Amino acid sequence: MVRRVIAYFIDLAIYVAAVLIPLRLLAGTMNVADTSSPIFGVDAPDRIGRIDGGGIYAFQGDTVYTVTRSEATTAALIGLGVFLLLGVVLQGLSGRTVGKFVTGIRAVRPDGSRPGIIRAFIRELCWIIDGIPSLVLPLVGGILALVTTGRRRIGDMLGRTYVVHRQFAGSTIVPTDEAHDASTDGDVTDGPASDMAMAAAAAPAAEPTTDTGVTDDRPATEAAWAAEQPEAAADAPDAAPDTAPAEPQGADESTTPATPPTQGDQPTAPQWDPDRRAYISYDPRRGGWVQHDADTGEWGPISRA
Repeated sequence: MVRRVIAYFIDLAIYVAAVLIPLRLLAGTMNVADTSSPIFGVDAPDRIGRIDGGGIYAFQGDTVYTVTRSEATTAALIGLGVFLLLGVVLQGLSGRTVGKFVTGIRAVRPDGSRPGIIRAFIRELCWIIDGIPSLVLPLVGGILALVTTGRRRIGDMLGRTYVVHRQFAGSTIVPTDEAHDASTDGDVTDGPASDMAMAAAAAPAAEPTTDTGVTDDRPATEAAWAAEQPEAAADAPDAAPDTAPAEPQGADESTTPATPPTQGDQPTAPQWDPDRRAYISYDPRRGGWVQHDADTGEWGPISRA
C-alpha cells in the first residue's frame, strides 16, 4: 500500500503544479501603491480577494499579483490537459502514470493486460468519490484499498482494474482472501508480498527435465498445454490428477505417494512429475518450482537430478 500512496501523491503534485505554474506565469504584478492596484487605498486588505469585473488578486509584501478570469481559465485548462494526458492516456496505454512508474506498480485489467483509455478514465473520474473528504486526504479510496480483496478502491471496481507490482503485469489476476491477508509488508503492498497468489494463475512453465536432459518447457498445467496443442486436446487431462498415476513397472512403490500431498500454503495445486517421481508446485513467493518430499512431507527446492 505504501507504493500506491507514494505514487498517488507524486501524481497529485504534478497535477497541482500543472495549474499553479501557468497561473504564476500568466499573473500580472504591480506595486501596492499603484493607483490601479485592487487594494490601493484599502486600510486592511485581505491577503487574497476578488477583483471587480472578474479575477482574483493576492499580495505579498509590496507586490500585488492579479489574475483575470480568462487567465485563470487558461491555467485550469492546461492543468486538465496534463491530467488527461498522464492520468488517462498514458495510464490507459501503458498502465503507468509518472507516480506508478517511479514506484514500480501498474494498473491492469483482470487478465493482466493494460487497462485501456476508457477504463483509465473511469478510474480517474472516480476520484470524485474516492477523494472524499479531499484529494489531499482521500479517506474513502484509501480505506477501501486497505479492506477489500484485491485492494481495490471504487475506481478499480467500476473500471474493473487492479493495481499490481510491475513484475505481474501481463499475468492473469486471481484475487483471493489469502493474497489479501498475506499482505503484511507495507513497503510492497502492491508487490510480491501481497499479490503473489493473485499471479499464481500465470505461473511460468515448469522446469522438469526428461531422462535425455532436454528441458520440458510446456505450460504449468496439462490443461494449458492441451489448449495449445489442439490435436492432442482430446487425450490430455483437464487438470492435475486427483490421485497419483499408476506405478510404472519395476518402480519402488515407496517413492510414489498413494494420494497427492495436501496443498498447504502452496498457491497452485500440486501436479505429478513422472520424471522426478514426485509432486511439484509453482511457488511464486520463491519465484520458482518446489518439489514435495514424500519422506518428510515437506516442500523444498526442486531437484535438478
